[in-house]
Amino acid sequence: MDYYTPELRSRLSEEGKMLIAFIGAERFCQRHHIHHPELEAIIAHAWTCLTMDNSPEQWDDWEAGFHREKIDPMDGMYPEGLLEELPQDVKKDFEILLEYCVEITASSWGASGYDASEECFEKAIAILEKHHIPLPAIEPFIRVLPRYYRQPVMSQEHAQLFRQYVSTTVSVDQQGSEPECEG
Repeated sequence: MDYYTPELRSRLSEEGKMLIAFIGAERFCQRHHIHHPELEAIIAHAWTCLTMDNSPEQWDDWEAGFHREKIDPMDGMYPEGLLEELPQDVKKDFEILLEYCVEITASSWGASGYDASEECFEKAIAILEKHHIPLPAIEPFIRVLPRYYRQPVMSQEHAQLFRQYVSTTVSVDQQGSEPECEG
């Protein structure tokens, strides 16, 4: 995590950290051939935070998207058949990674807030680095999702364009290890 220095991370919002972690999770899934529509729905749902405000209704929608009927990383619930074929170390890291991805922003609602978010982010990045998953460039997230931004940040269309852009970036210390593309 040398490139993601404490100074750079301190300029990033919890939502920015969550989205970086989810890009990493998506790349982790591609690397280990993990596919399921419910998993794809959770990853897509993470990007809705860019279009939400902090109202109670929006919180309910946000929470429902991560606590789905067939998949809930916070409760260790996954669709039948999703994890059974994975090697044990990949399975364990995958489950922990998804939990950290969600917990990065969920922890920001508590008293420990930003510090708890940072701890989850560091642990998610450590798992990604262990599996040699290239991390996205942090600079676009700092520009769009600085630490003290106000929600909502953008329309759904702009959120989708931002996702498409940052999903193709790689941090400067990992140039040459571009993300695998589904083909």
